[in-house]
Amino acid sequence: MKCRYLFLLILTMSNHLQHLFLVFDLIKAQPGITKRRLLERLENLGYRTTARTLERHFTILRDQYRINVQYVHQLRGYVIDGPEDHYQNAFTQFAQSQMVNSVFQEFLEKGVQLWDVIGVDVQHSKMNMNALKRLVVATVEHQRVRMTYQKFYEPEPKEYLLEPQYIKQVGKRWYIYAKDLGDKSLLKTFGFERIIDVILLDQKFKVETQKVKAISESTFGVTNFNQPRELVILHTNHWQGKYFETLPVHKSQQITYLDNDICEIKLNIAINPELMQLLASQRQTIKVVAPASLKEDYKAFIRKKLNDLD
Repeated sequence: MKCRYLFLLILTMSNHLQHLFLVFDLIKAQPGITKRRLLERLENLGYRTTARTLERHFTILRDQYRINVQYVHQLRGYVIDGPEDHYQNAFTQFAQSQMVNSVFQEFLEKGVQLWDVIGVDVQHSKMNMNALKRLVVATVEHQRVRMTYQKFYEPEPKEYLLEPQYIKQVGKRWYIYAKDLGDKSLLKTFGFERIIDVILLDQKFKVETQKVKAISESTFGVTNFNQPRELVILHTNHWQGKYFETLPVHKSQQITYLDNDICEIKLNIAINPELMQLLASQRQTIKVVAPASLKEDYKAFIRKKLNDLD
């Protein structure tokens, strides 16, 4: 009975989130949509609701997800205020992933042998879920933590006194950005799969999450985030350009399709090893046009890889 209740609770939460996402998606797709039309579209999709409930959804989107649904008198309807940003992208990714889980849960609850016809990506980062929960609490409540961490290149784990500032997913791994109080309060990143234990301390600290978030967004990956951004210009073919267009490297990415099957990709980004690894991993050749320093470093990176094969 307890498991059944838990499933129903999860399903209810998923349905609520799905309802929120549909409201957001409908307004984003049709700026200026009226409340009446919005209610009609939701009912056509199987989500009958009321104007009062819709207002509550607007409030939840604003207060919990930082998405401002605004009524514009000139349009006599609703719009999503502001350009597409981190909050909108994060909400979309989170909502869609939860909706996929909800669909799977529905079939599994009915006893369907779902895994005979569904293949999930088995390549995932191993995580200490207790540590994840404690670090979320510490980051939200601004509590210092004592963390035991095992680096890949060191034989023994090490203990850190940290001020957790920001949690971020990069690729298939999750990282905590935290100030290391044992090392001049330097901002460092720690991979969740290497965390052994986390102890919450009864010590508060001054939060700098927005500042750290901005710093983290300067790179592709999690290294060299303190380095200045540079204008990176890359050339590849049109086919490879479509790949980058559908899966952007960075939010600063700009793509221009030129003559002679050349696709130009511009990034305003701090250069780090992860960026070079990404470029080297592409199926089609990526030519570095600028800056000159990246061009030389990328050549050296490729040469070393080739030499390591000998």
